[in-house]
Amino acid sequence: MKSILAVFVLLFSVVTLAGLEADFETIKNWGRSQEATGTICEDIAQLRFMEKYPAPEYTVLTGISYSDKDRTLGELDVIVFNNSNHVAEIVAEVKCWKSPKSGLHKAHDQRKRFLKNVHSSKALKFTWLQDPKVKLTKTQFNKVQEFMSVAQSGTQKDGFDYELPYTLKELMQLRMDILKCQDSGACKKPE
Repeated sequence: MKSILAVFVLLFSVVTLAGLEADFETIKNWGRSQEATGTICEDIAQLRFMEKYPAPEYTVLTGISYSDKDRTLGELDVIVFNNSNHVAEIVAEVKCWKSPKSGLHKAHDQRKRFLKNVHSSKALKFTWLQDPKVKLTKTQFNKVQEFMSVAQSGTQKDGFDYELPYTLKELMQLRMDILKCQDSGACKKPE
């Protein structure tokens, strides 16, 4: 029995390593700053959501802030747009935290704030942080069908809706690999 378990653990480790290497190859030239530790989790979440909601039917973006006339109110981590009507169908808050329960609490708070503001009568401005010239409107966000919480592997037991295929340690190593690659000039650097 121990030998079967050892083979399973080894096989799972090889598959995870292959997945990490493939994901590194995919995102290494996106040119996103990895200084904020949560960016790597958003990148991997974006990849998984792009697989689940493929182009040309969908567009999956990260980093859309929303503000009123006075200040920024929040930022949406991963957004799935239906390309037939250009409406956001899914918003996912990504929280790869050491304390998953604290991360889930924060994700729920962000969801409440977003829904309160998007369903209010006040004017809101939405900005895609990667390209602020892209025009986004409040009406594109007021019919979100699903609001998900996403975190590292092993967090569904804590209440997250979706977990990434990697542990927090693996995600932080992937982040360091990309930072080193960017520093050496072998990968696209943030602009």
